[in-house]
Amino acid sequence: MRRARALRVSAFVAACAFAPVACGLDEGGSGIFIDLDASWDSGAGDGDPGQPLDGARLDAGAADAGADALDAALAPDAIALCAQTCVAAGGNCLADGTCVIDCSGYSSCAADVVCPPGIPCQIKCGDEACKKRVDCSQSSRCDVSCFGYKACSGDVECAGARCSVACAGTNACAGRTSCTGADCALKCDGYLACSGDVACAATGTCDIACTSGGTCAKKVECGGSHCGVLCSGYQACAGTVASAAVTSDLCCTNMSTCAGQVSCGKTSCTVGCRGYLSCASGSKCSASTCSLDASTCP
Repeated sequence: MRRARALRVSAFVAACAFAPVACGLDEGGSGIFIDLDASWDSGAGDGDPGQPLDGARLDAGAADAGADALDAALAPDAIALCAQTCVAAGGNCLADGTCVIDCSGYSSCAADVVCPPGIPCQIKCGDEACKKRVDCSQSSRCDVSCFGYKACSGDVECAGARCSVACAGTNACAGRTSCTGADCALKCDGYLACSGDVACAATGTCDIACTSGGTCAKKVECGGSHCGVLCSGYQACAGTVASAAVTSDLCCTNMSTCAGQVSCGKTSCTVGCRGYLSCASGSKCSASTCSLDASTCP
């Protein structure tokens, strides 16, 4: 037993050596204040809602390697825990110990959907399914797919070493969509998806993509070591967009995107406003290094 625990600790240290961001390392910063007026727009143009975040500034490969090393070290425990807890939560176990809760059927999973703690989890929600809370906040890693019409109409909470939430259905994810943990990816690509607040409080990287018409209608907030926000759908990100991350890339690339104020701080921030009436309420940067450059946006 002691030797097994030592092996798991050694694996965790090795994982952190490959991916310190995934283990929660952070740094602060503050600096000059620049009011980036929206009138400095680079010109009208349509965004490309089909493109994901560029990710050039993110070391995703290292983070994946570290998380995979940690998952491999903990796999025997995850398999045992899944067998003990997954079925009671309404799911089934995969061979690697991942708990899959399948709510693909119409209007299925009417009660809260809660992943068991300490194991990887997948949640799939179809048309009008998962009407209440989707809670993946205690899993070791989690993937939530709200692919159906009006799927995930309550709050969606996700956490773990890696967390992804995909709101692909029309009007999906109507409540608050949030992520904590190491690295998070929140994608709202269904028409009018993510109509509630979208928040990422990862210790590592936050990628938020609002790529269809009317997505991310309220506040978009993120933190961590790096925050990437892409608002490329028509009238996407109608509320404020705010980053408290160490470095930030905030892109508003379609007509009338980012109608509220766009703000960021800490070490460095790049804001790109490309599209007629994008960034209509202006941009505010209090980072040490500020740039208004839409050419860096996808």
